[in-house]
Amino acid sequence: MQAASTTKSRTNENQVIPDGTHKLREKEFIIAILSALANRDSLEIFELASHGLDATTSVLEEHGFTRKRYYVHLKELVDLGLICKDSRKYIHTALGRKVYTSLIQSLEDSIHTSGKGTRADTMQ
Repeated sequence: MQAASTTKSRTNENQVIPDGTHKLREKEFIIAILSALANRDSLEIFELASHGLDATTSVLEEHGFTRKRYYVHLKELVDLGLICKDSRKYIHTALGRKVYTSLIQSLEDSIHTSGKGTRADTMQ
C-alpha cells in the first residue's frame, strides 16, 4: 500500500503545471528581471556584458564598483540566467541577448528618437 502512494506522489510531481500557475511563475520571473535591471549597478554590468565583460577585477576600478556591489549584482544577473561566464568573460545568454535587444536597446532608441520633448511632455 505504501508503494502505491509513493508512486502516486512521484507521478503528481511530474505532472504539467496548470496554465494559471505557470503564468504566475512567468510573471514573477519577469518581475525579478525587471527589478534587477532597475538597479543602476546591475544595468551597467548587464550592458557591459553585451560586449563581453572581463572576468577580472579590473572592471571594479574602471567602473567604480566596490567588490561587494559588483559581485552581488553579477551573481543576481547570473542566477536569473541573463549572463554567464565564458572562459574569461561574462557574456549574455540567449535570454540575456533577447532582453537586451528587445528591452534595453528598444528603450534607448525610443528615448533618443523622442528626445525633443521632456519626460513630463510624454506623460501628459
